[in-house]
Amino acid sequence: MGPLAASSWLGRYSGSVPALATGADWLFAGDREFVIEEQPDETVLFSHVEDVHGALFPIFRAFMGGAIQRSHDAFNAALKGPGSASA
Repeated sequence: MGPLAASSWLGRYSGSVPALATGADWLFAGDREFVIEEQPDETVLFSHVEDVHGALFPIFRAFMGGAIQRSHDAFNAALKGPGSASA
């Protein structure tokens, strides 16, 4: 993760199934990126992007996709909590 700068911040995570040997990203892996950018109107734009891929991803999505989406929705709602403007 990078340091907080005056106008933006970028955090990245990349990983795969811990039980698998390094180099098994073809089986299941993901990248997560958070970006916080200061806007001219003194607000911030927060972006969260995930890229999950690999041969097991369709199975993961079928069994866990709904739960993951609900988790992301709750995360987004918490970020838009009291004191923030709705976008």
